Amino acid sequence: MAYPTLTKQQRYTQVACATADQKHLVVMLYEGAVRFVVRARQAALQGDYETKCKSIQRAQRILWELSCSLDRKAGEEIAVALFRTYEHLRAKLVEAAVGEGTEELDHVLRILQKLLAAWREAEAKCREMEAREAVTVAA
Repeated sequence: MAYPTLTKQQRYTQVACATADQKHLVVMLYEGAVRFVVRARQAALQGDYETKCKSIQRAQRILWELSCSLDRKAGEEIAVALFRTYEHLRAKLVEAAVGEGTEELDHVLRILQKLLAAWREAEAKCREMEAREAVTVAA
């Protein structure tokens, strides 16, 4: 079976995903979701409905992946809240796919950007803690 040749960006993404820790993978997923919602919004404004729909579908798949990755054992309240948020965002993306304007996409984008910022902050704090622990162990 022949596999399609990957672009440099696709190869980079494959390597980044294979070598990233779980916290960074979540950040990468949020970055991808934001990127696809932005792309869908731009396509909607240009009247490019095929690109709009494909981009919305990619964002929906990412939200599904985020939902599936939730760890209820680590924090059930947070997991349930995030699951509901992802469900809400997926529903808004369905509305955006069949709608004409960008209001739903703008709504989804605002929430995703806030979640991305929170995860980036959490990832940075974890790295700081890990660095402090490494210094303590080394001393």
